[in-house]
Amino acid sequence: MGIDVVFPAIRSAPVAAAARNHVWRPLPDKPVLGLVDNTKSRASDLLQAIGRSMVRRGFVDSFFMISKPNAGVTITESDCDLLMTRAHLIVTGLGD
Repeated sequence: MGIDVVFPAIRSAPVAAAARNHVWRPLPDKPVLGLVDNTKSRASDLLQAIGRSMVRRGFVDSFFMISKPNAGVTITESDCDLLMTRAHLIVTGLGD
């Protein structure tokens, strides 16, 4: 299992050494945003607001959210598969 960090556009400037493991590729015409709710206080509210804002601004066509049982566990294999097959962009890692 692996997740690539993807930037939505190719940059003309050189990429810093620390960022060279990122994958650069264009987004499709109707990108989908995947959100990972870690169940921390108000994380779901913030993620929903991000998703709605990105749809309203035309950055993504749609979004969906998966929820972890608590912040101390990783996402399940099936959630990872869902993110990998359905999402073009992913937001995760909210903290207090």
